[in-house]
Amino acid sequence: MTDPQPTEEREPRAASDVQHYVLEQTEAVLAGQTGPTATATQESIIEETDLLSADVILHDWPPPAYGDAPGEIHAEKDGLGTSANVTVDGRVNIRINQLNRRLSQIFTPAIAQQAQSVQDTPSPPPVYIPPSLGGSKGVAPPPPLNVVIQVVGSRGDVQPFVALGKVLKDRYGHRVRLATHPNFKKFVQENGLDFFSIGGDPSQLMAFMVKNPSLMPGVRSLVSGDVKERRRDVAEYIQGCWRSCYQAGDGMRGAAVGDDDSENDARPFVADCIIANPPSFAHIHCAEKLGIPLHIMFTMPYSPTQAFPHPLANIQASNADTNLTNYISYAMIEMLSWQGLGDIINRFRAKCLGLDPISRLWAPGMLQRLKVPHTYCWSPALIPKPKDWSSLISISGFYFLNLASEYTLCPKLQAFLDAGPPPVYIGFGSIVLNDPNAMTELIFQAVRETGQRVLLSKGWGGMGAEELNIPESVFMLGNVPHDWLFKRVSCVVHHGGAGTTAAGIAAGRPTVVVPFFGDQPFWGAMVARAGAGPDPIPHKHLTAQKLADAISFCLKPESLTRAEALASKIANERGDEMGARYFHQYLEVDRLRCTLAPSRSAVWRVKRTQIRLSAFAACTLANESLLDFHDLKLFRPREYETDQGPLDPISGGFVAACGAFGGMAMGLADIPSETVRAVQLPFKGSRQPPSSPNAGGAPNIGGPSAEDARITPGAVNAQSQVPTSRHASKLSIASMSNSTLDESKDNSRESGRIRVRNRDTSGSSNDRDVMGPNGVHMTRGIGHFASALAKGPMDVAMGLTKGCHNLPRLWGDDTVRPHAQVSDFKSGARAVGKEFGLGWYDGITGLATQPWRGAQKEGAGGFLKGIGKGTAGFIAKPLAGLCGVLGYSMKGVHKEVQKLFGTNVQSYIVASRTAQGYEEWLQSSNAEKQEVIARWRLVQKYLKKKRDRDDMLEDILEAHQAGRTDRAAQDSQDPSTTNIRN
Repeated sequence: MTDPQPTEEREPRAASDVQHYVLEQTEAVLAGQTGPTATATQESIIEETDLLSADVILHDWPPPAYGDAPGEIHAEKDGLGTSANVTVDGRVNIRINQLNRRLSQIFTPAIAQQAQSVQDTPSPPPVYIPPSLGGSKGVAPPPPLNVVIQVVGSRGDVQPFVALGKVLKDRYGHRVRLATHPNFKKFVQENGLDFFSIGGDPSQLMAFMVKNPSLMPGVRSLVSGDVKERRRDVAEYIQGCWRSCYQAGDGMRGAAVGDDDSENDARPFVADCIIANPPSFAHIHCAEKLGIPLHIMFTMPYSPTQAFPHPLANIQASNADTNLTNYISYAMIEMLSWQGLGDIINRFRAKCLGLDPISRLWAPGMLQRLKVPHTYCWSPALIPKPKDWSSLISISGFYFLNLASEYTLCPKLQAFLDAGPPPVYIGFGSIVLNDPNAMTELIFQAVRETGQRVLLSKGWGGMGAEELNIPESVFMLGNVPHDWLFKRVSCVVHHGGAGTTAAGIAAGRPTVVVPFFGDQPFWGAMVARAGAGPDPIPHKHLTAQKLADAISFCLKPESLTRAEALASKIANERGDEMGARYFHQYLEVDRLRCTLAPSRSAVWRVKRTQIRLSAFAACTLANESLLDFHDLKLFRPREYETDQGPLDPISGGFVAACGAFGGMAMGLADIPSETVRAVQLPFKGSRQPPSSPNAGGAPNIGGPSAEDARITPGAVNAQSQVPTSRHASKLSIASMSNSTLDESKDNSRESGRIRVRNRDTSGSSNDRDVMGPNGVHMTRGIGHFASALAKGPMDVAMGLTKGCHNLPRLWGDDTVRPHAQVSDFKSGARAVGKEFGLGWYDGITGLATQPWRGAQKEGAGGFLKGIGKGTAGFIAKPLAGLCGVLGYSMKGVHKEVQKLFGTNVQSYIVASRTAQGYEEWLQSSNAEKQEVIARWRLVQKYLKKKRDRDDMLEDILEAHQAGRTDRAAQDSQDPSTTNIRN
């Protein structure tokens, strides 16, 4: 670490000098990050990765199957008698036939453990309440954070998170980026939030879900290619979610630079924490990669409970206990979901994030096992919190976005409302109907039977076509805010989306739910249970008579009374504000603070210490030559162990060996098939026009080709600059992240141009070398074979290491330590020493501690059990250390090789953090800079002391701050003191 400089006054550097100095420091760090062996094969940070291609080694990322056929789960052995299959209405039929007590013996301990965890979970820290909302003054607010909110779904799914984002930005000062589909860019930006496009088209997704409401689509969709397109959409938007965590700009492809005058588009952004809804899928994997907190928020229950079954489950038959059946339904739904998308997610982890794939053993229930906090945004008056949910799960109330105050009323709509009694609202939101005209005619017939006036929303379904004869009692609606409209109608008929349901309940209007798929039947049942409407009518069973009867039911006085009573219960709820409080409650805010500037968030950590630095503090110290960026590493406040590995060494080693042999077999099998494909490809290509953009190229998903998507220095310089003011100089992310790699990447760009030129040239020529591509395709198969052969010993060694490490769990040893994280060769070497040393230490000390712990818990019987645990642990734990010498060493080498051929995201993040620090440095006052320098010099005096270093530093800095506060108070009372000091 750089020694402290003398304390004499120094001339402050100019901004241009600081920019140049910070640039040099960052280049040095990036050179260390990438190393001199950075090759031309490094991919662009924004290049789309094909997660669907079959030219990968399949044994690395197996789609987890829990049954003989997709969409089915069968467990008939050992008396379990459990099965589940997906129905045509998007729900899951579950049958449980317990032939003996085997099923109860499996799940009863898990339920008991969950109940115990509810009691053992410590109470969360007090919720920070801003003084403007009645909170106490003097309490330090959370530091401003970069918060990314990842949302996949329709407008009704996005709108609640817009409301939450406004609270996080306006009340807490965070920078909030909402990452969702490009359709909602204008809506998000109109509400003052940063937008980032993750790709995907929600209208196509809605049309697909209406056509295939089940989790498993029909044969017609499989044949037509709809399923492949939807899987392609998932592959696209989970990569978009990952880019939203670190990439500058709005993520829109093909947009001209400077289209938007907002300076936020070019500001660097690296997420400090993630908020996501479960369908975004990438959330936990992005959080694991970056080491940042994650908070799940959703509109329907996703956490296992005994109180009610999963919203997508139909419990057809069960002879097991009701509570057990409800609990099992969540595991079965999650297994079916993982069955359909597990291969894509694991390829995403391996190819985009550089993480190990997750086995099907640990995938279901992963969020609960990792203790990820959840907040459900519905009213507790509608669904109370189950007793078996821990304090990590909260119910906040509905997130309402106030759009009524900004709505301009259409004169025609006003005239229709004034012309008679309150009409009935009918609309299906984002649902895309197969036959909108038939649905419209059905509604018109029901209107004639009831004699009611109707406001019919066109929505995305296209209802109310011009060729239809629209009755005078029907008014066709466009986009009107529900919070304004529902107060002016007699009752509402809709599809049962969570947002629309919440708006109807808040307005106190009786509701008819016509569910199409997903959780919509669940919300219809909840409304009916509360007495605010009739039982839901599935859209395939909807007739004009049923709709008319349901509307008549809602118009009864008792229905209106119950709906108004429910609305009064939630009238004082502020779900978006409570959601923001719960978010901060589980952040461990003090751990996120900078040690030198507690009002700012930490992004760096000084190596070999626990000193956390903000981007501003690091830039200030580097400017004063008090610290080199070489002394820093990116701060990781939260670690996740998503896959704990095999439970024993036998299964771990055997599965790894089978995977290695399977990979080698697949590689050899690829050689003849790829050779045949190579022979056929030129003849197929010769039938294409020469101008075909994809001639001879690999298919690309969701964007331009790899060459078109590759960032050039000029493009990044234009898009990734850090604006501080319109007249201040700008520090480019690209100038830092790319300058040290320019030399190594020049060859890459040149070879890329050559490849494109050759491909175009060959595409326009009929004189092709038929056997020319054979070498490439044969090399691909040989490459798969060689990769499996090279990775085989590492996989077997790691399987044995993790199996021995986890083996004590089988006899109830709760002292097993988490697995070491390996990201490069250095961390692999540290993991070797840690596993070996702690393995022997835990094995030897366990001979004494295990009997003692057992005696404390269970007396003499526990003492005897402890002797057995200690003896077995003395064998297993040192054995894990011995196997780890080989396993973790090879793992570290493997990670280093991955870095050479992987994406350069890490360098981009380092450059973004440095650019963020430079921006904050320019915007800060000289007093703030001097305060950081003074605290750093104070901290340096105590860095070499080992005892209670963290607590001691906190006490010292607090005392320092208190002394400055007292002096400031004295100066304010006695101005002469200030004059003497000056």
